[in-house]
Amino acid sequence: MRALKTLLAAVLLLLCSPPAAGAKKTKGSKAESHLRQAKELGAEARTANLGEHEIRALLSASQEHVEKGLLANPKSFGLLTFGVNNLNWRGWGASEPGRGVDARADLCDRAREVFTDNPKAALRSASAKDSRYTYIICCDEARRLDGADGRRECFAEALGARLWAREWQYPATFHQGLAARPWWKLGALGRENRLMLQSLQKWWPEIRREALAASSTAFRVEPDRLFESGEWTELALWVRGEPAAGGQRTAVGEKPVPSGCELMPKTCALLDDTDGLKEANRRVAQGAVKLSNLAQGTVIKPHCAPVNDRIRIHLPLVVPKPSASARTPHQEIGIRVGGEARAWTEGELMAFDDSFEHEVWHRGEEDRLVLIIDIPHPDLEEEDDDDDDDEEF
Repeated sequence: MRALKTLLAAVLLLLCSPPAAGAKKTKGSKAESHLRQAKELGAEARTANLGEHEIRALLSASQEHVEKGLLANPKSFGLLTFGVNNLNWRGWGASEPGRGVDARADLCDRAREVFTDNPKAALRSASAKDSRYTYIICCDEARRLDGADGRRECFAEALGARLWAREWQYPATFHQGLAARPWWKLGALGRENRLMLQSLQKWWPEIRREALAASSTAFRVEPDRLFESGEWTELALWVRGEPAAGGQRTAVGEKPVPSGCELMPKTCALLDDTDGLKEANRRVAQGAVKLSNLAQGTVIKPHCAPVNDRIRIHLPLVVPKPSASARTPHQEIGIRVGGEARAWTEGELMAFDDSFEHEVWHRGEEDRLVLIIDIPHPDLEEEDDDDDDDEEF
């Protein structure tokens, strides 16, 4: 009996003891090790001041760890989400042999399967924010492969798992407790915001004249390439309440491209003189004041802002008139936010929450030009400006 007890004690000790140094890793620990190394290399690629070749080498090495980790644990949601995000970053994966859109689509299919099978377990291996960002990419993939129905089905799947709270609103970072509606009336933004915006609105003819005189060479192509056809260019005036920097030299020996405020000094002076606007724009994490120009034939695909902390204001400066055959004002030139489409009217302010899905189309004859102004969501407390709620609903 004593011998049996001693044997049982030895077996229990063996089962409960940590593995000895050099012992073979489990599949889980191998996957975790690869994920850790993938994240380290990916972070270096995204933050280091490196050339394009070095960045691509780091991302390639990072993705190799993702692929090796998935061999060890094919259902690691942490690896799947990081792999999807890696391939999507600045479109890097699209030009990599064996890592193009087909590879991203495959990772998306696997990530969605793992998440819907057990959302709570998935969220233990990847944050809610990373999970949302992965679904944003993957639902875009679903649209590429299966059209608008594929995108809707993908987001419905995420809504069913409570990754987001409501249809149409799909930001990666989510502040809880903010009123959620696609379109806003100026009065609902609060008295100070309404007066601030109306005081700027009355100067729209002067802003328009200066904008039309600005050199088109200073406008930059929209950096995220969210347009599917045509051309979408922007001229930044402010970034978080401060004048935006000028552009780089376009060729050796040429002068640098002037900044937005150098090209539009009267408009920037009006912005400075508008009580409360500088502070309001500063409070928005990704706040800007900029000109947005759409050439004829431009289509901007459905997308959402990355965070729900702001209201985006449009002050239309140039809006081509619809043709006589247009059945509605927004048929040829319009914007849909959530489930409602509207048309711009020159000089009339438009306010919407761009964390709701929105898309734009321009089938008119001339360029469409709008001044964009970002202000904080009226329910956002000042102390919460730089915080986000990274939990599932």
